[in-house]
Amino acid sequence: IRNWLVARINHLRDYYGTDQVAVQNDLLKSKYLFTFLKKNAPDIESSMREYYVAIMSRIYLENFKVIAKMVYKRMNPISTMNEMIVPIVQKQSFFSTKQTISSSTLFFELGEDRHRLLHDILSPPQPFGDDVHYPVEALVRSLYQTLIDTITAEISFSRDFFEDPNIGMPIFSATSRFMEGFINDLVNKINDPVAMVLFFRFSIAHKKEMDSRKISLLDAHFNSIQQKVTSRFKTLLYSNRNAVDNCSTDLFVGPAQNSAHLANIMTKRFAEFALSIAIINDNDTDDLTRQEVQMLSQSIIKMLEKIGKVLSDISKAKNEDGEEIELVFLINNYFHIVSTLRESIGSNTNNNSNPNIILLQLRQ
Repeated sequence: IRNWLVARINHLRDYYGTDQVAVQNDLLKSKYLFTFLKKNAPDIESSMREYYVAIMSRIYLENFKVIAKMVYKRMNPISTMNEMIVPIVQKQSFFSTKQTISSSTLFFELGEDRHRLLHDILSPPQPFGDDVHYPVEALVRSLYQTLIDTITAEISFSRDFFEDPNIGMPIFSATSRFMEGFINDLVNKINDPVAMVLFFRFSIAHKKEMDSRKISLLDAHFNSIQQKVTSRFKTLLYSNRNAVDNCSTDLFVGPAQNSAHLANIMTKRFAEFALSIAIINDNDTDDLTRQEVQMLSQSIIKMLEKIGKVLSDISKAKNEDGEEIELVFLINNYFHIVSTLRESIGSNTNNNSNPNIILLQLRQ
């Protein structure tokens, strides 16, 4: 019996992913053999259990190491770029005095692909091509859907075969530790706060799904993810808010700037970010985002008012109507924020996630 079990477990090791279900079904049909060992040869039964746990633990660990490596290889690098609400101006070259800036807001936009993920969180894992970059959120969603499906299938078998409701813990303990380190490293590399809120939504949905499957193996892991992304989100929002609060108005308007173009870019980035949060938000993420986004919006409004005052002073020095120019500048920027945010009202199904707080601040 021992030799037969060892042979079947070795076959499972050698053909994992292609013959796993068939081998486990054969083992279940011969479940009485393991029961026989438990009653008549407990030492052999214990060694067989330990052998199976060691083999499967190593298989799952190596498999998820490969998938995690694929996440880094195929993720769109935009999530790790050093972008902020305040435009970062750089010289074109060491010898050039010209400055360049990207007006793209993709870093802060939810976008169609990421928006779709909100409806596909519990969908089957997505296949990914080798030579294409994908949003890191899509890769992480598929990774964790694979993880919870794998754990569900393995625990369903091992509980039945070994008659032990707790055997899943030693089988997946190494994989769980690896995933803990992987997600911690990944979160620390990402500078996009929108990604953090999506990760939070994923962890909530996957934890609820595991609860419905009556499997608590990953409860601590999902709680840890929520703590990590919460801390990272607050750090990123603080950095952006601090950059706005400590930014000189000379960046936006002054001798080196003939227009308020950079202020408009900042406004556009903030508007797209606020819209993304308004769409993503639900009852589970409201506590995470509300206060942070509110404080950032206050900083943006104060900076726009400072820029408006500088524009007014410059215009008055030219004998122009400074108050009118200031008012036009503020109206244009506030109108862009309001019109962008109103896209989420009506289209967003989450009543708690509308941007009324920001709109109210702008009205004031």
